[in-house]
Amino acid sequence: MSDLAEGRIVEGMTSGLGATREQLELILRNVAEGVTVTAPDGTFLYANETAARTIGVDSVEELLTLGEGAARSRFDLFGPDGAPMPVGALPGHRALAD
Repeated sequence: MSDLAEGRIVEGMTSGLGATREQLELILRNVAEGVTVTAPDGTFLYANETAARTIGVDSVEELLTLGEGAARSRFDLFGPDGAPMPVGALPGHRALAD
């Protein structure tokens, strides 16, 4: 395969990934539920407007600067049995711990 052909294949694949990312962001921005993506260190990587409103901040940008710990401190967490739920029991924390 020529370098030119390889370059076209790679270009096609990366442009497709960009489109996919844009489509995903459009979907997440417009769903009715609050969506956040958090790095293992607790930094928010992504949040939609619904998440910002639910957490009680004025904008996504403000939420992204808060970090998960500060955002979570605005809520009390309880399990299905009504007992306080430790942060480590949250699905996202359990997934990152594995």
